[in-house]
Parts: sequence; structure tokens; C-alpha cells
Amino acid sequence: MEHSIFGASGMSTTQVCPGHIRMSKLFREMYPELADRVNPAAEEGTAAHDLSEFALRMGVELYECVGMTFNDHVVTEAMADYVSVYVGEIRRIMIENPDAILMVEKRVTMSSVAPDVFGTGDCIIYVPSKRKVYNIDLKYGFGIVDVNDNIQLAHYSVSTFDTFQYWDVVDNVEAVIIQPRAEHIDGVIRRYTFTRADLIEWQRKFVEIVTVARRDDAPIIAGEHCKYCDASPICRARMLRTIQMVGLDAPLLTLSPDEIMTLYKEITIIERWAESVKEVAIKLGREGKRLEGYKMVKAIARHKCDDEKAFLDEVMADPKVTIDEYDLYNLKLKGKTDLKKLKGLPASYVDKHFKAPPVSLTLVKNTDKRPAYGVGGGLNRFGAVDKAATQKFPKVEGI
Repeated sequence: MEHSIFGASGMSTTQVCPGHIRMSKLFREMYPELADRVNPAAEEGTAAHDLSEFALRMGVELYECVGMTFNDHVVTEAMADYVSVYVGEIRRIMIENPDAILMVEKRVTMSSVAPDVFGTGDCIIYVPSKRKVYNIDLKYGFGIVDVNDNIQLAHYSVSTFDTFQYWDVVDNVEAVIIQPRAEHIDGVIRRYTFTRADLIEWQRKFVEIVTVARRDDAPIIAGEHCKYCDASPICRARMLRTIQMVGLDAPLLTLSPDEIMTLYKEITIIERWAESVKEVAIKLGREGKRLEGYKMVKAIARHKCDDEKAFLDEVMADPKVTIDEYDLYNLKLKGKTDLKKLKGLPASYVDKHFKAPPVSLTLVKNTDKRPAYGVGGGLNRFGAVDKAATQKFPKVEGI
């Protein structure tokens, strides 16, 4: 599938760092084998999108797709449940609007800005009788995405208006983010309305963003967005920012909580950047470059069995083999939870010999499902919620 350098998913980065496009192009030219690496989470997300498209186009229920394969991922019951939230919401809208026109995985181009500014909308629904468009985006990841004035959804909305000439027939767009695997105070389905006037203003912003990004001297601005940029290993702005943040001349305990949290948020980005630098350095070594104080040696690697079942079958079928199958494994005692599930094993033995470890605290984002611990944490502060009250919409059967 063709991708635009000014696509919707990357526009937020282009807005804050216009120079990332030319830097990414340079990185791909310098290190093609390191660029565009496979991202397991992104691949799983693609599978979820493919599954949803199949269900919507074929009119099948998600549970019927369990066991099927999309983008080399087998559909599990969990994936089917998550994607059903997205598919169910689309079907609800279609049922409530008999004249609605459904477009799934539709390419839309922002022709009013430039022909190479385009993207693929997950789901676009046009309701002529209401002079309204729904732009619905499935987010399968865990990182919370804010729907309010979201630049990606603004991109899809302006592009939709341009592609289908909706400027005179549609008054507003209901932008919807559906993120079934991420906890959010506003729920997994979140909405924001763009008026026609809002989209005209966004259209002006996109002209400015694209114009600046096309310049040979487009500014390079480092920030949290660098974790998504392939070019971070060769980006001087990225390096200087990292060095500035970690090169402190004061003991950590003397820093304020705000200063500590600024650094804490960057740990994952810094680790990823450091791994990228390591990959580039190893590539330079492979190319025969002289690296002062370092040399290339064979990495320590362990042999791996290419087919465990075939190995076991062949070994155990040989009459000369005198060992038991379990001699081939390094067995490890199961954990407490798994042991208590074993039939025939009294739970009292497990409880007697397994002691709870001391409480260990760690720091996570507020979106984590675990309850907060300690002062101000609100642990067990709220009662049970009526499950029926949380069911916003009835189950929809079919389109």
C-alpha cells in the first residue's frame, strides 16, 4: 500500500518537527536495512484492522472469525472481543441512519493542500439526511490517544471533504476514536465534533505545516515524538536533547519532583535511542570502518532446536536411547496460581509453602488498570459499579 509522507498518522510529528521527513529519508538512504523495521505492535494492529474490514464487508460476527488469520496473526477470542466494540459501534450507526453510506479503509486525499497529502480512513460514514459525516478510527494499542481536536482525525476529515466534495453538503464531522484495549476516564469510545468552520481552519494549518516541511532547511525539533522517528540515531537534535537531559551536574535527590518526572518519562525513548545507536555502530563495524577502541568479534549465540517435536519424536523412537523424555528439559516448579489449578493437589500444601513477597511499588501511568497504592491513591475507595449502567449501547446483530 502506498503511503504519503504527509499521511494522517505522521502529521502530528510533522507539525512539531517539520524536518523529520528529510531526516527519515536520509536515514533510509544511509541505512536501508535498519529503516522501516517491523513493529510487532503495529503488525498486530494491522491484523485487527484487517479483521474489522473483513467483518464489515462480509457481514459476519466477530466470534465466527476466531481461528482465522489476518496479517499472519491468528484471531483469538480476545481480539474478536476487542474488535467487536469497533464493529458494533459502526453497525449501530448504520442501523440508526437508513440512508447512511459506509466506506471502510477508504483512501482520501487533501487535494486543496497538495495531491501527495493523503491517508486511509478506517471508517467513514456519510449521512445525507443529517448533513453529517462520521470519521471513526480504531486504535488497537495501549497508549492513550486524545480525541479532542486530534490532528489525525482532522486530516481525515478535511481529506474526506476534499475527496467527496462535502464542503457544501456537510455541516459537521463526528470524529470518533475507539480504543478497546486502553482504559480512559471517558471510556473506550470517545467523540469530538469538527464544524465546517473548524475544518476550514485546519485546512489553513495543513497548508502551513506542509509548506514548512517541504523546505530544505525545515527545522528539526527534538521531543517526546522522537520515539516514533526512525532517524533518531543520526539526529543531532535528538542526541543533544538526550545528553542535556541525562548529563546532570546535580545529585538526583536534589531535583524537584517535576524534574524527576520529566526524566522518568524519557527513559523508554532514551533506551530506544541508545539501542538504535548500537545498531548503527555495529553496522559501521561490519562495513570495516575504524572505530577507535573497539573491534568486531563473533557474538555469543546459543544453538536453537529448529523443530522440537521432530527432535523428541526421533530421539524417543530410537531403542538405543535409555533416557526419559523429561531428562531433556530443565524443569522448573510452577507458580502458585498454576499449582492451585492442579487437580489432586491439596491447596493447603501450596498455601503452606508459598509465602507472599514483600510489597514492591513501581511507577506507572494513571491509565494502568491496577489500583493506586498509598496516600492519596484511592485504593478501595469506591464501591462496586452497576454493570448494567455501564452498557452504553445494546448489542447489535449484523449490519
